[in-house]
Amino acid sequence: GSTDFDFSNDDFSQFLESEDVVKSRRQFGALNLSQEINNKLNISAYGIFSKTKEETFVQAINRYNTFTEISERSSATDNSLGIGHIKAVYLPNLTDHWYFKTQFKKTEKEFANNINSVVDTINNTFITQEDVAGSFLNQSIEWHRKSSREHTFSFAVNYTYEERTPETLWETSDRILQGLIPVVEQPVYRLNQLKRVRNNQFDAIFKHYWVLNKNNHIYSTLGDTYLNQQFFTRDFQQLDDGNINDFTEGNFGNDLDFSLNDLFLGLHYKFQLGIFSFDQGLFLHHYQWTVSQQSIISKNKTVVLPGFSAEAKLSQTKEMEFNYRLQTSFSDASKFASRYYLSSYNSVHQGNENLENGLSHNFNLRYNKFSTFRGFMYYAFVNYIERARWVGNWVNDEGIKQSVLPL
Repeated sequence: GSTDFDFSNDDFSQFLESEDVVKSRRQFGALNLSQEINNKLNISAYGIFSKTKEETFVQAINRYNTFTEISERSSATDNSLGIGHIKAVYLPNLTDHWYFKTQFKKTEKEFANNINSVVDTINNTFITQEDVAGSFLNQSIEWHRKSSREHTFSFAVNYTYEERTPETLWETSDRILQGLIPVVEQPVYRLNQLKRVRNNQFDAIFKHYWVLNKNNHIYSTLGDTYLNQQFFTRDFQQLDDGNINDFTEGNFGNDLDFSLNDLFLGLHYKFQLGIFSFDQGLFLHHYQWTVSQQSIISKNKTVVLPGFSAEAKLSQTKEMEFNYRLQTSFSDASKFASRYYLSSYNSVHQGNENLENGLSHNFNLRYNKFSTFRGFMYYAFVNYIERARWVGNWVNDEGIKQSVLPL
C-alpha cells in the first residue's frame, strides 16, 4: 500500500556482526523438520538458537563547529537469541491454496560500555550498563484461489506482537547533562531509565488479479492496517544514601498510547507493447490516528499515492527497468512523546505529539546483463529520493550535550 511504518528501536538488529570486534565467541544451533501428513497437507518447522559474546574498541575524533571531541569507546556484549518457525501448506483441491505461518523470537542482551571523552582538554568518563529483554510473535494466514484462467483471488491476515523492556544505567563522576535534567549533585552520578515499548499490528488484505488477455492485466487491492504502540519511560537518579531522585517533576516520564488505522484501496493496470511492459496505478489511503498521553489528539487524512513502472526486455540477456512511486511514512510512538526521556549518556529527547506523516518521491533505474556462456553478470542500480514532507530533528548542542526534538 506504499505506507512505511518506522520502527526505530529494533533490538534484534544487535545480532548483526560488528566491525570493531577485538574478541568474539559465538555459539549456534539449528534444527529443521519437515513432514508430509498426506497429499494435501505439509508441515515444516525450524528452530535457531544463538549465543554471542563480544568485546569491541573504537577510537574517534569528532569535529563540531566550535570544538573537537576525542573519544575512546570499549564495550562488552552478551546476547542470547532464540527463533522458532512453523509453516503448514494445505491444498484441498486444484484451485485453492492455504498457508499458515507462525514465527516467534526471544532475545536477552547484557551490554556494558565505557566511554572516555576529551573536549578542549576536559576529560569526561561515562559507564553504561543495559539489560534488554525482547519478544516477537507473528501469525499469518493466506488463501489463494485461481477460479479461472482470467480470475485469481488472494486474501491474507497477519498479526504481529512485539515487546522490548530495556533497563539502562549511566554512571559518571562528571557533571552530567547539567541544565537538561534535574540532578542532585553527588560525587558519582547514577542515572537510571526503565523503558517499555509494546507493538500490536493487524493487517488484512484482499487482491483480485484479472487477466483481460495476454497483454493486459488489472490488479485491484483492498486492505486495512491497524497499529497500536505503547511507549513508557521512567528516568531517575540513584543517590548515594539509597534514595531516588525522580525526574517526573522536571517534565520527564512518558506513558503514551499511539494508534493508527490505515484503510486503503488500490487499482493497477499492466500492459505490454512489444519489448516494453508498463504498470501504472494508485493507492487511496485514509489514515486515522490518535495520540493519548496527558491530552488526547486525534487526526485523520486522505492521501493518494500514485505509482508507475516500465520494463524493457532488450534481449534474452539484457533488461532495463524504471520505477516511480509516491510513498508516505509514519514515525513510531517515541517520536510523539511530549515529555523528556534520556536516549544516551549525553542526549535528552522530547517528542512532538503534533507530528504528521512524511511524504517522499522515489525513483529508481535498474539495468542488468548476464551471459551464461561467459559466466558473468553486470548489474547497475540508481536510486533517487526527494522528500516533499519529512520528520526531521531540531538539535541543540551544548558541548557534547544534546537535546533533540522531532519537527
